[in-house]
Amino acid sequence: MTSQSADPKIVKTLVEAIFENLSTFKALHLAYENLMPAQMISDGLSAPLHDAAKAYYVSQGWLN
Repeated sequence: MTSQSADPKIVKTLVEAIFENLSTFKALHLAYENLMPAQMISDGLSAPLHDAAKAYYVSQGWLN
């Protein structure tokens, strides 16, 4: 979680690092085994998406 004032370049780098290495991340602990990008970006969100994160999700086809 971050604020809208967070540097978009940093947010983009973080989001890309997580999703482009998701298989490695999943291997770290059994609790992460069933993580699915579409669910990760929609289920249980209590705050709006950062613009940079949303742009990445749209580029991946996960959001319109």
